[in-house]
Amino acid sequence: MANYYTQMSIELKPSSEWDIRDIDRILLAIEEENLEQAPEWYQADHQSIQEGIEFSTYIENYLEGSGSINHTISDSGLWIYSEESANITHIVHAIHQTMNHYNTPGYVAFEWSYSASKPMLDAFGGGAVFISAEECLYHTTGNWLWETIKAHPDQQQESRNETR
Repeated sequence: MANYYTQMSIELKPSSEWDIRDIDRILLAIEEENLEQAPEWYQADHQSIQEGIEFSTYIENYLEGSGSINHTISDSGLWIYSEESANITHIVHAIHQTMNHYNTPGYVAFEWSYSASKPMLDAFGGGAVFISAEECLYHTTGNWLWETIKAHPDQQQESRNETR
């Protein structure tokens, strides 16, 4: 049986327009399923969680479960990466929430890959995300491929290969 991986790496630079330590603290709160680890403004924004929904349930239902995210903060910035299987939704959520809170201009964008420890038909692909204070736009290679196949004039013809 193969191990499946979702890998990515990005470094966010500190600036006067946002506090990257907040992103680090949100990721830690998600990782430890402990809302009290998050910045106070994030806790206040998620008051409904404290009033009836457990933070672990919120993570599972709204942030699509757990994942392995490594994050290291230093004077040069916040490095977020995965060696095995990151939950991309957690990373995007932390960055977007922080950008929105500080009304940070500009954007953050990164790519990720899907792979496996051995060749599998359904194991390879990836995606990219564009994050601003206003929106998060995702694009995956699988969705692009499916849309391209549907739009092809010979899409009713039998495929010459097996994909999943």
